[in-house]
Amino acid sequence: MLNVNNCTMVGRVMFEPDRTTTSTGKNKAVFKMEIVESFPNGGSFKQQIAVELWTTLVTKIEGMKKDDTVCVVGRLQGRTWEDKQGMKHETFDIVAREVSYEPSGGVAAPKVTAKAATYEDKPDSDVPF
Repeated sequence: MLNVNNCTMVGRVMFEPDRTTTSTGKNKAVFKMEIVESFPNGGSFKQQIAVELWTTLVTKIEGMKKDDTVCVVGRLQGRTWEDKQGMKHETFDIVAREVSYEPSGGVAAPKVTAKAATYEDKPDSDVPF
């Protein structure tokens, strides 16, 4: 079956990953990344998203620091949480399947450009549903 829950994000590391080990011995790391979407009129939109890494991926981010450029491939996972006032909130995180990063020491963030596919661009036989 086709996996339709797939996302690729390129952004900037907001803080060094928080590494932990679960009670069953699995390694886990969490960090936030900032994604900036630029518009032709010069404006931009910034958003932050948390990224979870498990087991062997945790070792791949040794040395990752704040402001490094990071590329994450994974799936979106929703979760709910309750604030101090008892209000429920919903948020989405990325559970990573692949991750790569470039140190921030003067390296410019990669410019990613792609044309979004529209229904007119794809024949009906290519639509997975």
